[in-house]
Amino acid sequence: SDFCFSQWKMLKYIIIPPSVASIGGCALGGCTSLKEINFPNIIIKICQDSFRGCVCLKKMTFLNQLTNTDSTVQRLGRNAFLTCISLVEINLSCYPVYTLKESCFEECKSLERVIPSKKTRKLMEASFAICSSLKYIGYETSLQSTENTETTFGLYLEHIDLIAWAAFADCTSLESVRLHDN
Repeated sequence: SDFCFSQWKMLKYIIIPPSVASIGGCALGGCTSLKEINFPNIIIKICQDSFRGCVCLKKMTFLNQLTNTDSTVQRLGRNAFLTCISLVEINLSCYPVYTLKESCFEECKSLERVIPSKKTRKLMEASFAICSSLKYIGYETSLQSTENTETTFGLYLEHIDLIAWAAFADCTSLESVRLHDN
């Protein structure tokens, strides 16, 4: 629920059982020692500020493809991972979220690589703003096809319908951008 482990400074690891379908607002926000989190294949909602300020969080993993694939249900809330400054890579390919809400990964300054779900259609305001180390955002198949090219860095989002204002503000490490033709 909301605020259930908020500000627990000594919490380093958490195992979320498959019976949990939602992470409440600010549930683990401010857990400054939390290093890793594994999400079971049932999680359908990560609410606003759920992990905001988890400055030691390096890795988040979605263990399997979600069993519920109704794109209107999966949610990654506003500010969900705001200021998780140690987060290096995000793989959302097994998390078919339709929209990445406002500022969900803003100020994740160590974030280098993002693999969104192919079901993701909207990147809202400042979703990756001030991710100054971000070098690559794209799908797994795009990454594999770029491994033998001159540059492996860039923005490859052919399935995205909306990239909102300042979604990638101050992402100065992105070297190339390729979007779909529409």
